Amino acid sequence: MFLIANTFGYIPNSFAQNETSHLFGSELSFESSVPHFYPKKEATLIKRVSYKLEWLATFYKSAKTANLAKDVYPIVKGIRGLFEEKRFDLVDDILAELEIGKLSHTAMVTFLTTTFPAKQKLDNWTLAAHFVKVKLEQDGLNADDVLRGLI
Repeated sequence: MFLIANTFGYIPNSFAQNETSHLFGSELSFESSVPHFYPKKEATLIKRVSYKLEWLATFYKSAKTANLAKDVYPIVKGIRGLFEEKRFDLVDDILAELEIGKLSHTAMVTFLTTTFPAKQKLDNWTLAAHFVKVKLEQDGLNADDVLRGLI
């Protein structure tokens, strides 16, 4: 649900999975079974981008089985809308938080192809492409063929 960030960058989700968060009004506190390696004053909680974008949260619910054009169209429509609004920061956050394990191969490639035209403005595009390539290879696909023209 939340990512933990600090001045050094994001703390990996493996740390966050042992977190219990509590919302009190506008204050968010958390408890952890993991020792804190960073000074408490440097740690902040950041809401995942999928909680900011309803279309993305809805898409993730069926993303593992999204194999047809109509299934992945919400990605195309949502990202195009963000591009029109000049919200490259949100698109970059989507790529940074791409939940590879929840996506079909078609959805993974759709995220990359849809964001490709703006990849120079997206700091996380190359990293997302790397993770997609690794996942495709792990699943026995020829990632170089699948991603031809993208990487």
